[in-house]
Amino acid sequence: MSGPQEEGDQPAWLRALVRHPYITAFNMICGVVGVIAALHYLPEEWSLSRRMVSGAFGGGSIGLFITANRMLGAWR
Repeated sequence: MSGPQEEGDQPAWLRALVRHPYITAFNMICGVVGVIAALHYLPEEWSLSRRMVSGAFGGGSIGLFITANRMLGAWR
């Protein structure tokens, strides 16, 4: 049985996510809002999974654009 992982064992992006829970939550909320908007606005001819993935990608991208400066500063 080993003890808890040392912080050095985790990748830098995972340490940044753990260190900034509010930014992580904001990006997740943007992804969910993107899915909701995609289900409402994208064409019905698209499959449900395609609309959901497109919305999650779009919403998550917007969240990353908004928080990029803070997240990049966290990785330095």
